[in-house]
Amino acid sequence: MLDGWNLYHKSAVFALWGFGALAVARAVIAIDGGTYEVTATRTVAASPEAIWPWVTQTENRTRWQAKLVDMTPLMGDPAEVDSTRMLFWRERYRHWTAIEATREVLPGRLYRTVQQSDADTRIQRVELAPAGDCQTEVTVTEQIRPSSYTDRVMSFLVSGDDEARLEVSLEALDRWLQDSGAGCAAPATEAQKGSTS
Repeated sequence: MLDGWNLYHKSAVFALWGFGALAVARAVIAIDGGTYEVTATRTVAASPEAIWPWVTQTENRTRWQAKLVDMTPLMGDPAEVDSTRMLFWRERYRHWTAIEATREVLPGRLYRTVQQSDADTRIQRVELAPAGDCQTEVTVTEQIRPSSYTDRVMSFLVSGDDEARLEVSLEALDRWLQDSGAGCAAPATEAQKGSTS
């Protein structure tokens, strides 16, 4: 069939077949899994014990978690496994709600929740790891599975926005910790130590 075609035409046909195969493979992956993961890490000047209430308590989370505007407790204390609450999110012109349940708690170390909404399912992990004298490495990881097939196929377009949201959240957490007095004072430099003696 392709005997009378020149190299250009044959290359074009094979390229189209290749693009088609890639599109089918991407669609199969999106239907089968469609979950993507975003993460952000920041070292803050506070102990894990000082950070823990900011990670778990309703009134604190809305202060630093970007786009989370309100939370309503439904059942139990947020730091207890199987407790639930309603989350209210706002992003530009879009508003949505989600039901969040606490799934794993290691006080001062790990807080894992699952959020269910019409838009997606999110598993969020907040990990606190001591990183020196009054320093803690805070890592927030989210696994997000969009509900609609179209959103799963196009997830690569929004994953960068979700990662940026986590980075902004950790910056805000750091500021709130310092402003509230829960953080540690910056260690004095050698020059500052010499000027006080």
